[in-house]
Amino acid sequence: TQSHTYAARRYSKGRIKTDYDALWQELGGIEYNRHFYALKVNDTRRDTEGMSRSKRSMYRRRYEWLDNTKAEFATRLR
Repeated sequence: TQSHTYAARRYSKGRIKTDYDALWQELGGIEYNRHFYALKVNDTRRDTEGMSRSKRSMYRRRYEWLDNTKAEFATRLR
């Protein structure tokens, strides 16, 4: 439709320009080399005390999976 954002005249050539370097810096990235940025990984976990029983078990399984995956990556990437 003509009301869509990308139907505007500035997108008529079919290209959208994005400065990813600025985006990574805005997100707290540190330039690793010319092609890559190192980004911090936030591992914040929700407090399960105030959740319903089903949500608590869902988050328990999720966090267990994340811990296992993290350990597996650490083992394989050594």
